[in-house]
Amino acid sequence: DNVVIHEAAGNVNTQTHYWYSDNFTGHSTTISRVNLLPSSPARWERKTTNMITLDSLEITDLDFLKIDVEGAEQSVLEGAVKTLTENSPIIYLELLDSAPLWNPKGSDDDKVIAPSDEACFSILKELGYEKIGTDSMEPTNHIFRKPV
Repeated sequence: DNVVIHEAAGNVNTQTHYWYSDNFTGHSTTISRVNLLPSSPARWERKTTNMITLDSLEITDLDFLKIDVEGAEQSVLEGAVKTLTENSPIIYLELLDSAPLWNPKGSDDDKVIAPSDEACFSILKELGYEKIGTDSMEPTNHIFRKPV
């Protein structure tokens, strides 16, 4: 069964801001990116939501995990170490390139952090995962598993 959670995933349990556009609903993100520039055709709104770690869900039966979080991949992995260690799911991970980030509203309370493919690979390697493939249609999507 699929599980859908209507909160942001990250490395802490807290309240956070995210950017949302009616034009690009699949690209909502807690990370501010260049493609959110005011000159883009989309109108981006800053909204507030709860952020939780995957570990806080205390999942005990996880076979497959898709992470497509528009730049917050490292944060999600940092908040899922226990879950990944105890369940060893296959992971389908979309990694955005480390494009320059910016803060659309210029407020100091937004954390603007470039995603790092290397940091994500390092976290997964430390947990015993190996990369077993890349989606041929989407080269930013990678598949990881623990050796059997």
